[in-house]
Amino acid sequence: MENKLNISRFPNLKNLIDSLVARLNLDWSKKLDLNINLEVKDIECIHSGQIMPMMEKSMVVVDFNMDYCGKYAKKFNAMFSYNNAVTISGARLKEEPATIRERFDFANMGTEYSASFLKFCTETAKSLDNVFNSNLPEQTTTTFEGHLISPKDNNKLEEMFPLTGDNQIFCLKLEAGLLDFDDIALDLFFPIELVEAFFGETVYSSTENVKGRILVVDDSKADVAIIRKFMRNSNYVIVESNDEQSTLRQLFTEKVRLVLLDIYLANENGLSICRRIRRNMLCDRVPIVMYSCGATRDNIVKSLRVGAQDFIAKPFTKELLLKKLHNHLENDRNL
Repeated sequence: MENKLNISRFPNLKNLIDSLVARLNLDWSKKLDLNINLEVKDIECIHSGQIMPMMEKSMVVVDFNMDYCGKYAKKFNAMFSYNNAVTISGARLKEEPATIRERFDFANMGTEYSASFLKFCTETAKSLDNVFNSNLPEQTTTTFEGHLISPKDNNKLEEMFPLTGDNQIFCLKLEAGLLDFDDIALDLFFPIELVEAFFGETVYSSTENVKGRILVVDDSKADVAIIRKFMRNSNYVIVESNDEQSTLRQLFTEKVRLVLLDIYLANENGLSICRRIRRNMLCDRVPIVMYSCGATRDNIVKSLRVGAQDFIAKPFTKELLLKKLHNHLENDRNL
């Protein structure tokens, strides 16, 4: 199932994509000595099982890795046509167009062209890293994994993109016309949870029947990412906050059905935030579930005293989290 995205609904993500396209245009034009004018062709969310059927025989898949804020590492991929890969390789080597086109028929770039394309992928990883670090709130490290995957590598591809896979993938399709060559087409595939971790914007919900939002108050991107993953395919959208001010703002402006609140935040105390919520008549009936890795009797008692409905100890399983949330959301009759 495809889900075309109206990117204007996600301003932070739109700014990131605009910056990424501008940077790739600048760096690729310089490195290849060609007039590159990449533009966004399409943005959509797809299931991982849809990627393999999309691939043609003459495709090259590039494996990248992103380490987000030193705690959350995920792979993402880029896909080029074989002819595009040859064009890029030859352009880096300053080959003439006629010489480059001769390579199109062999489906084997050869050692020199392969080395050139590997170098191009490393340079592209640096361009992506520059964009991410300039636009994201946390430090990232993006690296090229050092190998290319062709459609002939069925085992590797099926491991990456299982045909039965139901994981949601954010797909960014870029395209540029190129004089003397085929249009350059680049498809970037990001795990949806990585995209949502960038800014805390939920860009995809598998159901149209969204019941409301669950507000997660936590300053750990890794923990929020785990909760997002556990809540995938639920009827609730995850929004996030990491301090009292943004927590109250979202409670006033969003349709928040429940708050998941970490006791231990870097600069604030979750118990104080819970107490503040309970004192505000505009949101005092929203169910609050506190959590922390310190599941002491003292923490549990304090959480209940300041107005939380429940407490859950980290690390928690998906089954336990969903059971707790289900109990409070189903029993809530005031929202």
